[in-house]
Amino acid sequence: MAENKEQLGDRYFEDRDLTLPTLPSISTKFSDWQAMEDRDRLSQASHNLHIFWTHLDVKRRQLETEHQRQRVGKDSFLQGQRAPSIEKAMLSVQMDLRDLIEHVSAQLHRLNGTSVSGPTPSPVLDSTPLETSSSSLLLPTQKLWSSRLQGYVILRDLGRYMEKLVREFILLATKHHV
Repeated sequence: MAENKEQLGDRYFEDRDLTLPTLPSISTKFSDWQAMEDRDRLSQASHNLHIFWTHLDVKRRQLETEHQRQRVGKDSFLQGQRAPSIEKAMLSVQMDLRDLIEHVSAQLHRLNGTSVSGPTPSPVLDSTPLETSSSSLLLPTQKLWSSRLQGYVILRDLGRYMEKLVREFILLATKHHV
């Protein structure tokens, strides 16, 4: 019995209380949600998606830096044989988030009755370091395990937020037959 518990984890394996205070809240009072206008919901969604995108960007860059530090001093043979990394997966999620942000912005423009006259402002994926004074406050550098755990919390909460966003789009689709 104890063997199975060790293999499957215990009650501390998934700690839902582990949060980052700088991430958007997933919960909303039903009465507040019901009273919101559609454009307010979409504006909030766009803002929250940008926050998740920024957190992922900062965390991905921190992990890249940490992996570069770890590779220093290892055999050059091993350096070239790197498997797909969490950083690449996070970059892929960021690209998907960027597309979703553009979709939300287009829907917001549609609700506002304005046409999208050019590319919507969205996060840019490039190789320049994120240079915001708040980036170090959002996700301070720490030990690798804590840093990876923070990345997990960001991705976990993003997944939960996406479930909420799906409900928002279903509501909009039923109201506006989009």
